[in-house]
Amino acid sequence: MLSSLLLISLTTTTLTLVNKKHREKHSIDNITSSCIIINNNHLTELYMSQPLNHFGFQANEGSYSQRYLVWNNCTEDESEQYKGIMFFTGNEGDIEVFAGSYSGNVYNMAEQTSALLVFAEHRYYGNSIPAYKQGTYEYLSSEQAMADYVRLIQQLKMSYFNGNHTTPVVSIGGSYGGMLAAYMRFKFPHIVTGAIAASAPVVQDTSTYKFYDIVARDFASCAGVLQEGYRQLWSTLQSSMGNATKLDHIKQTFHTCTTPTGTNDSNVAVLAVLQNALVSLAQLDYPYSIPPLPASPVSQACENAQNKHDALQALAEATSISLQPGGCWNISNPYYQYYPGLFPGPWSYQRCGDVYIATAISNNNTLFLPCSEASCNCFNENDFALFCNKAYNSQARPNFNSLYFGATEGDILHLASNIVFTNGELDPWGQGGINVNNSDRDVTSFWIEGAAHHLDLRAPNEHDPPSIHLVRAWQLDRINSWFKL
Repeated sequence: MLSSLLLISLTTTTLTLVNKKHREKHSIDNITSSCIIINNNHLTELYMSQPLNHFGFQANEGSYSQRYLVWNNCTEDESEQYKGIMFFTGNEGDIEVFAGSYSGNVYNMAEQTSALLVFAEHRYYGNSIPAYKQGTYEYLSSEQAMADYVRLIQQLKMSYFNGNHTTPVVSIGGSYGGMLAAYMRFKFPHIVTGAIAASAPVVQDTSTYKFYDIVARDFASCAGVLQEGYRQLWSTLQSSMGNATKLDHIKQTFHTCTTPTGTNDSNVAVLAVLQNALVSLAQLDYPYSIPPLPASPVSQACENAQNKHDALQALAEATSISLQPGGCWNISNPYYQYYPGLFPGPWSYQRCGDVYIATAISNNNTLFLPCSEASCNCFNENDFALFCNKAYNSQARPNFNSLYFGATEGDILHLASNIVFTNGELDPWGQGGINVNNSDRDVTSFWIEGAAHHLDLRAPNEHDPPSIHLVRAWQLDRINSWFKL
């Protein structure tokens, strides 16, 4: 998930064209707004004052300004008749990224359903960062973010629907944002009418091997030579302390910016980056190019590897696709580079709290080094807890989501309603998604053949797998149905 090229958490971060133009006054909250052009879509950038703590009852606890984007061609056309709200639940990053190429088909669905499309930014990301104790995350959690979203939805109903509180709302999101979209329907069914949850690992096992097993399956055609490359790499690193020749060989072969030191932390960091380089490709294995990645990057990585007779060089060629060809990559804190989707800042704080996701590599994995060969490929709950405590003075809560949100397949099958879950066959996060259906409660799940991470939300492309067309048609059908409720 992490590489020097892409900081990928649960979401896909891609290049997005953003052009900020004129500023003009807007009626909501009397806050200056901007017109932003993202991939030729004109959106109005607005801010809403939100309580810093939705769950405290002390006076003067403070507030912050939450950013959100409204797709309205940067005009306030009173004649516009919307049938409902499509509310994009922002992820762990700048909302402009998620309103870009990540969400091409979201715009299509909004247009076809006559929906008011709103992209809401998650607190502590992008421009929605509280001034309170900067650098700390005391009021950062999924629960606080969802409370922000509820207040914003109520404000939107006042501003665009004459205060009609029965206005239908469909939450929509991908990855962590897909988790939030589903949670919004779970926890606030009186506010959210239905949800589209794409690649949302809401039932991610707290001690699972499946994540890395899917990556291994994706790389099946070249897994053997790459695993041997990892084995040779690890052996060299383990015996490299004080051996300048070996350390320099690793630096030259894998283009690290600095020479590895041979210490345990340095060794783990090198292995982590080179494993996550392939994880990134599996997650982004789209059938078309997302520069600088080629189309079908997993196939390209295997082709690169199979052209080399030396296993270590084969590994270097395969990982170079996501490790900035022509550049170099840094060796840093192994915890921030090792666990999928963990990187410094607010997101790792959440991962230490209510978005607890544990991953490990099984002894049967055919691509990466098994836990039995490299202990760092095991998940040690105590070590992770120590990291969280040291980094953030926080206490990880492994089972919080299932307890607080009812996020188990049994709960969803019998209690949830009006949700479409989608998971991609190629996506490592797909194994943590919902794969049950209950037509009586309008809960549908799709396992999309040939699809990577939340492909269904991206703009349609001529190279999309045929399976995606049925999914998008069903999503559109359900939104239209929910808007009539």
